[in-house]
Amino acid sequence: MTQIVEAKWVIVIRTAYAFTSEPRHCNWESFEVKLILTYILILWSTMASAQDHRNPVVQSIVDWHRQYCYDNLTDLRDESRVPLESDFGIDEGSIYDIEIAENQTATVVYKSFTCEGEGHGWCGSGGCGYFIVVGEKIFERQLGYEPKVVNVPVYQGSIPAIVVPMHGTSCEGAGGESMAGADTCFAMATWNEYWGTFQSIVPLLTEVRIEDGEWTAVVAENIP
Repeated sequence: MTQIVEAKWVIVIRTAYAFTSEPRHCNWESFEVKLILTYILILWSTMASAQDHRNPVVQSIVDWHRQYCYDNLTDLRDESRVPLESDFGIDEGSIYDIEIAENQTATVVYKSFTCEGEGHGWCGSGGCGYFIVVGEKIFERQLGYEPKVVNVPVYQGSIPAIVVPMHGTSCEGAGGESMAGADTCFAMATWNEYWGTFQSIVPLLTEVRIEDGEWTAVVAENIP
């Protein structure tokens, strides 16, 4: 981690040098240079904040993908190469809270992670997929765009429901037509407080957890 932090400052300094033709003769007290350095530091802190989260479960998801980027993606396999913090990122707005029931919120982690040399390696024509964190539980949808919440009518009122964007290959036309990945359709899931899980006509979200560095599906216990 120390090497990564040190590398961060190397990038900041090199970027500042790029704005000056003669760095050794640059007036570091000038307004222009101070403005440039301030702008760089603001951008850097913004990028870092997108990767840091107060919820340790959410943070564990980000950390796993960061480590995967460092360890496994193509141009990072040179063992002599020290990973830079800038090698990994996540788009702003990809982590957000939603209300899934009365007095119950969840956090969405949309998989818009970036890795040096791979771009958005977890994304495709049908979206990036996402995780939904409820308390200490993690639910995953491997493909699809960002989920949103709408209120749906029920007996004597309404409840929040998650609109689940479906990858086009999961969709079908009224005449049985097969769809392309980008031909998104939608399904809904609601939170079942008693079982502590999402319910829908067919399973839309899979409960998962990290075991020994790998993602594993959680099998429900005590099903009647």
